[in-house]
Amino acid sequence: MLRAGGTGTCMATLAHRMFESLFALAWLLAATSVAAAYAMPAIDTDGEVAAIERLLARGADAEALPRVEALIAALPATAPASRRADLQLLLARTHGTGETRHDEAIAAATRAIEGYGEDPAHAASVLQARQVRGVAWARKREPENALADLREVERTLRERHGSQELAYAQALSDLSLAQRVAADYGAALTSLENALAIHRRQPVRDAVALAGVLIRLGQTRRISGDVERAEAAYREALALDRATPDPSARNGATVLYALGNLYRNRDDPARAIPYYAEAVPAFERAWGADSVQLSLLYNNYGNAESLRPGRGEAAVALFRRALDIAVRNRSEDPGHYYPLANIAMGAGLARPLPRGGSRIPHDARSTARRARGLGDLAAVLAAWTRRGALGPRPACRGVRGGSARRIDAPAGGARSRGRPVGRAGARIPGAGLRHARPCARDRARQRRCASARTRVGARDRRAWAGHRDAGRTPRACARR
Repeated sequence: MLRAGGTGTCMATLAHRMFESLFALAWLLAATSVAAAYAMPAIDTDGEVAAIERLLARGADAEALPRVEALIAALPATAPASRRADLQLLLARTHGTGETRHDEAIAAATRAIEGYGEDPAHAASVLQARQVRGVAWARKREPENALADLREVERTLRERHGSQELAYAQALSDLSLAQRVAADYGAALTSLENALAIHRRQPVRDAVALAGVLIRLGQTRRISGDVERAEAAYREALALDRATPDPSARNGATVLYALGNLYRNRDDPARAIPYYAEAVPAFERAWGADSVQLSLLYNNYGNAESLRPGRGEAAVALFRRALDIAVRNRSEDPGHYYPLANIAMGAGLARPLPRGGSRIPHDARSTARRARGLGDLAAVLAAWTRRGALGPRPACRGVRGGSARRIDAPAGGARSRGRPVGRAGARIPGAGLRHARPCARDRARQRRCASARTRVGARDRRAWAGHRDAGRTPRACARR
């Protein structure tokens, strides 16, 4: 018994000493953490948020985004939920300013709404988060979700503040985005004209907000077919932007790009190119030098250059810049691979490709689709280079001349049946033309088609004549 009792006493003493050691270690770790926290440089959160707000007012989200992310990372775990929600809302606005990070903006705005909860004190912040999320839904081309958020914002602001406040004008402008995506152009124009009227009635105008409304009005008018009035809206927005001491980089970039596109679509490169050239640094300031918006700008800039005789090399250089940016961004948007279509069609054409995603030549479209699945275009581009699609290749006589000539050929270059001939291979659906294929395949197709025509009867010959007069080729000689 004595032996057992001695053992129990020793065990109790040992356990007591272990407990004291663990307590001392925990106290030491806590003290070290507190000391480290005091040693860390303090972040002036309010001052940093104010600086970020100024960047967002200028549309400079490329500069604002890393600063917002640093603020969120530095936020202590004990911070109140409303403070976390405030920073998530700021992050959503920053992503929304970029106009491409739609999913990130939607996710951050949703986290902000959940963080604010049902507290009436944060009702205005919840409304702002819904507005940011609705715009992101609209830019993602999901009109139902966008209309649900933006109609609620418009209704709430109208009931709270009336229809004369600038906040309500901004809500109408944002609502027009969702209406435009839903193809309700009449409603979108009405919303924008009401927003414009509110701005014009203000004794002191907000030039940046007014320019933003004018840009959206011009875009909606252009889509609805009123090109002349769209140009007038763009020009007024550009004049406002240039007269503002601290202009919005986003507004300036957008209106310059819009005017360049407007003149390019009129086949007027002499007027389009200066706007594109001025838009390049504006895009870099607004969205960054590696943004997918800059990729689209370079592609349209290259198309405008390709309209000018003797500017083939300049156009190809712009197409390659555009494609490099799309590759670095791992873009999933097929529209960002238009430059690949241009280069793959023999380093581009003298005229831009017909507009619309369905009119990208089949070979280039399928290549872009495969490339998006790879994660890196290097292998695809190498394959195209081996095939000779990216390098110079002499033009050859095609089955039927297209409406476009090589961009590096002199004006009135190689012709077939009195029409200019391009070097590209695929038929452009709906365009009523077929560009020249590589020489050996073209000659083989010509022989097959000639043989087929000699075998058809009188009725088929009449049908062939009808197809030819209508600008089509019969099924026997067309590769669909």
